[in-house]
Amino acid sequence: MQLKKDKIKDYGEKLFNIWTNKLKEKKCKLYSYKKIGKIYRNKGKKFFVALYDAKIKNKNSEKVSRYITIVKPSVIIIPILYFNKEIFTMLVSQTRIYDGSEIVEFPAGSIDLGQKPVDAAVSEIQEELNINLKKKDLKKANSKPIMIEPSCTSSTSYFFYFKMKIEKSFFKKFHLKRTGHKMDGEVIKIKVKKINKIHQYNSASIHVGLNLIRKFI
Repeated sequence: MQLKKDKIKDYGEKLFNIWTNKLKEKKCKLYSYKKIGKIYRNKGKKFFVALYDAKIKNKNSEKVSRYITIVKPSVIIIPILYFNKEIFTMLVSQTRIYDGSEIVEFPAGSIDLGQKPVDAAVSEIQEELNINLKKKDLKKANSKPIMIEPSCTSSTSYFFYFKMKIEKSFFKKFHLKRTGHKMDGEVIKIKVKKINKIHQYNSASIHVGLNLIRKFI
């Protein structure tokens, strides 16, 4: 989805307003804040993150002083694949900036301005897994987005899942296939694994996702 540059640059301010409105809903007051900086990608065309030093009062008039990173909401997708009475899933691995290690997780991506979560999920599945699905193929794993790290970020994630019967040829076609969005610096490798064997991976999306879809398998 292509957007005019001015609208894209407004996305950071829109996310800031969404955050302040959430404070109001919880009867909190933002009484001091300072923008430390912001980052855009793709030559200034895509909002990435903004950092604020903020002070709030909660509904009990208690003061809380924290920094907060304002980021785009995201989607996380859990594939449920059926083969020979066994259940598999698809994971993606890529190098993460935290410690430079290769992290294995469920496919995920951010939601762009004006984009619905389910549309973002369809797009990420095509981009990271090279699978074309329709919106009707995706189901919500949770009724509300989940707060990822509310102590210092606005990050929330919408979890979706889809079910698919696969053939033996599916493993050869997709396992260890490389994908990713080059403009975003993504170098991704797909892994097809038995879903009951992925607890070993140390990523939040896997552990939260598995808990959410347990009742749907």
